[in-house]
Amino acid sequence: MRTLTSLIFFLFLFNLPAQAQNCPTILFEDVTGAQGDTVIVDVYLSDFPSFLGLQGTINYDPAVLSFVDHITGELLGPNFTFATNEPVTGTGQILISGTSFDGLPRQDYMESNVLFSLVFVIEGGQGSSSAIVFDDSFIAIQLINDLGVTGFCDIIDGSISTTAQAQNCPIVTLEDKIGFAGDTIIMDMYLSGISPLQGFQGTIVYDPAVLTFISIEEGDVGSDVRLSANESVTGSGEVSLFGFQDSADEINTFNETALLAKLAFVVEGASGSSSDIVFDNTAIDVLFVSDAQSGSDEAVCAIINGSITVEAQSQDCPVILIEDIVGEVGDTVAVDVYLSGMTTLLGVQGTFNYDPSL
Repeated sequence: MRTLTSLIFFLFLFNLPAQAQNCPTILFEDVTGAQGDTVIVDVYLSDFPSFLGLQGTINYDPAVLSFVDHITGELLGPNFTFATNEPVTGTGQILISGTSFDGLPRQDYMESNVLFSLVFVIEGGQGSSSAIVFDDSFIAIQLINDLGVTGFCDIIDGSISTTAQAQNCPIVTLEDKIGFAGDTIIMDMYLSGISPLQGFQGTIVYDPAVLTFISIEEGDVGSDVRLSANESVTGSGEVSLFGFQDSADEINTFNETALLAKLAFVVEGASGSSSDIVFDNTAIDVLFVSDAQSGSDEAVCAIINGSITVEAQSQDCPVILIEDIVGEVGDTVAVDVYLSGMTTLLGVQGTFNYDPSL
């Protein structure tokens, strides 16, 4: 006989309106911090507007990190529950699960907003790092929409790297982003490890076949920071950045990570293309000044470059689902097989395997 769970699931599955299968991507941020810091890794979901739930395993290195908690993201509405569980503390495996408890997808879906965030404490010393990997090592990865259970087209894992605690050791971090052709993408640029900051300069390098640079905006470091960006030849892929403190009496400190600037790009490339976003010495040298009066220039300790990846707007992504059935000895049972994610079906072939002793 069929279990009550199976019946409820399939009634739920086919009472909801059909929708075209998209190409979901999950992306974990790259983050840096000093030993002892509490850091937050944001996790983004894109191209999956009828999101109803997910599950999977997150792996990290327990010699470098301690898991603290999760933060529910903007993408999950009030009708969602989300939970994390580390079955054995310090093993480096976190089980995640989230679901819409009323069976309704998020209606005001916001593309590429935060799905959830993970909070860690950095235990490892300077130079250590841990990948943040989403896989099926403990429980299978599942993504659910109104057509049923599917998978991800792409999983972009993240990392946490441990940097020096010493002051005046500038660390620049650029985000990884995903978007569609025609999107305007805001690339956040973070700075930490320098106190005080009087000014900086450097070059942003990108692929002009994939992106067009638009502008630079101030971060959250205060109105006394004056930023400018100059692409001497439009479409060259090289943007010179400059920033300086307008008031010597109000000099910002950056021992903790702060948003230094926002770089705006338009995505021009086709699906599958990508561009690294690199901060280097190509057009002008990377330079940070901590004290204008003494002319103290600080060498950069680390630059963590970012990227922008162009995703497909939609594609056929066939999903086969074979029902789970429970029965007693002598019963005749029927196993239903479902197909989703195709707009037109002309044929199908494949092999079913079973245990003949049963």
